Amino acid sequence: MGRKERAKCIRLLAVDDESIICQGILVFIDFGGLGMTELFKAENGEGALALLEKE
Repeated sequence: MGRKERAKCIRLLAVDDESIICQGILVFIDFGGLGMTELFKAENGEGALALLEKE
């Protein structure tokens, strides 16, 4: 995905140490309907930072 295309998308990173909470957030909320195109989850702050650095 190019820089220009990324500027148009809305991305979400859900972070919680309880995996079931993150999964529930990602499953029960219609993020596509809200215009969010990419969803990520992390179990802790370190995992979140690693994802942010990767993306």
